[in-house]
Amino acid sequence: MRLRIYYTNGTIRTEKEDRVRDFYEFLDGVHIITPDSVYRDREGKNPPIVTFFQGLIAPLGSAQTINLLDRTWLNMDMTKDSGAAPTVSTSMSRSIAQFFGAVVPYMPFLIIGGILAYALLSGGV
Repeated sequence: MRLRIYYTNGTIRTEKEDRVRDFYEFLDGVHIITPDSVYRDREGKNPPIVTFFQGLIAPLGSAQTINLLDRTWLNMDMTKDSGAAPTVSTSMSRSIAQFFGAVVPYMPFLIIGGILAYALLSGGV
């Protein structure tokens, strides 16, 4: 799933999210995703997209009503009362996951290169 957030200074940030979370944390605070705000490709070739706007908890396609806010706070209260940690996707964790996702295809080369560099620098060859 792709997350897009539009900021008031005219910038847009797009991130890749592999898991569905209860809450998504951006620079301006926590946002939620409702089922009616996930836009999917008709042919299923492209990943789903959710669009957020700075200052609004609800994403595009979902009205930020009192009922939605009450449901959000109720969900947070139930999570707290049950002793479970809310699944919050933080911006830092998504950035780290995106970095490791980009590095994984090159892991065999990095490991072999590291072993060869260690062998050459230690004088074992």
